[in-house]
Amino acid sequence: MSYSYDNLDRQSETVYGADGRELILLGSDVRMYRVPDGVESIAPEAAAGHGRLTAVYMPDTVREIGASAFAGCHMLDTVRMPHLLESIPEGLFAGCEWLRCIRIPETVRTIAAGAFSDCGHLSEVVFAGVPESIHPSAFSGCDYLYSIYIPQGSAEAFRRLLPGWDSRLVER
Repeated sequence: MSYSYDNLDRQSETVYGADGRELILLGSDVRMYRVPDGVESIAPEAAAGHGRLTAVYMPDTVREIGASAFAGCHMLDTVRMPHLLESIPEGLFAGCEWLRCIRIPETVRTIAAGAFSDCGHLSEVVFAGVPESIHPSAFSGCDYLYSIYIPQGSAEAFRRLLPGWDSRLVER
């Protein structure tokens, strides 16, 4: 990973990789952030612990997101996931207390440990497809997660993927 102040967005104090295709570090004063088109990856912990971030919009050019990239962003309540993402890494949104709803793109095949753990106000998860695997701790500590919307005809697969969450599965 290489970056320099030549790749610093001076307005937001956000640092990008040398070729501009990786978001390395999100500036500390950013409240709402739209990842620029052309960014393909987000580094691990790029915005971890960001105290002011309330919304992040990721374009479909983003194909990879590092572990804990947005962990501990307590004020984060709005997320637009890229539609071509294949894996949701460990701790991606862990501790994002105000995140209320997340839409999982159809292309996601795996959801790692603690990806959404301790998202205290997460009440709704919408799956556009059926992942191959979901780690048992992916949604641990999500005490208000009452509705997990899944594609029609996928209830049996989700019962295997999310044991213990049967009563919250809603086909649509």
